[in-house]
Amino acid sequence: MASTGDGATTSDDEESLEDEKTIGGSFRNGEFQGRLFKWTNYLHGWQERYLILRHGFLNYYKNEFDITLGCRGALSVRQAIIQESMLNL
Repeated sequence: MASTGDGATTSDDEESLEDEKTIGGSFRNGEFQGRLFKWTNYLHGWQERYLILRHGFLNYYKNEFDITLGCRGALSVRQAIIQESMLNL
């Protein structure tokens, strides 16, 4: 735990995430947001999507400019088990 100077504390995990550089994304105030490329099909191939992980929910947008229009979908990830694909190893 460390003090942020304003009376709040952060865990070591939060600090390491804040220091970590991300590609196409950012981590601020306990929220991660960034771009993800999703395979759709052979006709359309890879399509960019914008995701925000906040308060245990993964919110999906077509792009970052659509955030003000509301998310296209949301998924609770509080009890999700996330594993790296063997294809990425």
